Amino acid sequence: MRYLTGIILLFSLMLCGKFSLSQADELVCLVYHRFGDERYPSTNIQTQVFERQLRYFQDQNFNLFTLSDAIRKLKDNSLPKKSAVITIDDGYRSFLTGAMPILEKYNVPATLFINTETVGSGDYLNWQEIRNIKEKGIEIGNHSHAHDHFLNLNDDKRKQYFLEDLKTSSNLFKENLGFKPIVYSYPYGEWDQTMQDVLKANGILCAAAQNSGAISSSSNLFALPRFPMNEIYGKMESFITKVNIHALPILWVEPEQPLLKNNPPVLQIGIEKNKIIEEQINCFVDGEKSCIKSITSRENEIVLKIVTEKPLSDRRTLYTITAPLISGKGWCWYSHLWVKTDVSE
Repeated sequence: MRYLTGIILLFSLMLCGKFSLSQADELVCLVYHRFGDERYPSTNIQTQVFERQLRYFQDQNFNLFTLSDAIRKLKDNSLPKKSAVITIDDGYRSFLTGAMPILEKYNVPATLFINTETVGSGDYLNWQEIRNIKEKGIEIGNHSHAHDHFLNLNDDKRKQYFLEDLKTSSNLFKENLGFKPIVYSYPYGEWDQTMQDVLKANGILCAAAQNSGAISSSSNLFALPRFPMNEIYGKMESFITKVNIHALPILWVEPEQPLLKNNPPVLQIGIEKNKIIEEQINCFVDGEKSCIKSITSRENEIVLKIVTEKPLSDRRTLYTITAPLISGKGWCWYSHLWVKTDVSE
């Protein structure tokens, strides 16, 4: 049923109006893994589809940036309308053979996240290939050393282990590329406040997660949402929906972090009033309408409370909220990740 996520959400959006283009204070970030590698459809995008996506960006006059450039522009209020970022996790060799020629053809920048332990092994890029890619204008980001499930450790051990892992990967980047990356991508999209604090203390500008949605000026810069692109979610109809989505105008979230403490978990969100149509708020649990929601309207905000109908069983589960803008200029999207650490994978 998980593969229905994009289809169900897309259908919901298409029923209720036209899509609008990104505002100047927000952008959309996409995450890819493999290109033209049909052995792994859940993490692969067909190269001809990827080219159609880049052609769409070109035809629709989107502004494409590396992740660090986009975040700097977002912070200093110089981000243009219709902005997007392409990121790639893991550093598979198919990026070089499948994606790089297309990125060069359309003169599109991107950010490639490398986990340093696997460099040069199996299907992964080696350091010379990564150096060549960097010289062609691709930003290199840190995707950890061990690509581990850091949340499986208790708080004290997590901080020390995550810090050691960050230092190991940073030193390898420095040794092999001559610099330490300033952008980070969490393995599996899993994070907590401890990990964020370590990154902030060690010169990282921002960090990308894997919950979906648009990035806005109010987003947590150390848990940036990204839309996954693969053979299921990367089809053009779904792609067009997502790159034209807006960020939900959120004032606060409780809890902010994804660690599951109560099951089923309750999510509460404060949403800026008079921005969305309250009656058309939709909520999904991994793409299914199996959530229970309540909405309380206050003077300056809408308080949305969501809980699933049954306890969560997967390691990672998304609560997703969509709602149309009251202006009629598009739809908003927000998702919250829950991580159930007692489930192994």
